[in-house]
Amino acid sequence: SKLRFGADLGLSISRNYTNLGFGPQIGYQFNEHFMTGAGIKYYYMKARTYEYEIKNNLLGTNLFGYFYPASFIALFAQPELNYIWSGLTGRTTGNKITDKGLVPSLVVGAGLRLGGAHITLNYDVVQHPNSPHPEGFYLGVSAFF
Repeated sequence: SKLRFGADLGLSISRNYTNLGFGPQIGYQFNEHFMTGAGIKYYYMKARTYEYEIKNNLLGTNLFGYFYPASFIALFAQPELNYIWSGLTGRTTGNKITDKGLVPSLVVGAGLRLGGAHITLNYDVVQHPNSPHPEGFYLGVSAFF
């Protein structure tokens, strides 16, 4: 079959920080040089400082494409649109500030293809202040079966 299935998974838990994420992806392998697809994702983050409790939610969708100029090289592009809603609550005062809105991203990357897995160096071209992606370059790992 030319259908490929993958997922974006994230889990980070400590005493004052929780980050959970899940994002199923489905792709279609047109030939040995090109795969494209789409996905959805949901992220939840909760953090506590001495003064504040922060809760962030993100629901997003994306399209993606991989180009393989050689069997072991992967070039990657992923436009996405994310809806973020968040709250900041003062732990002593109880005052709450909320924010929500759409956040666009365009992630591009290049790296290695190892079977169904990719290890890429990525960059969010849009660099929106509320982007779920780090500033500057970052490492990405994906796998499709």
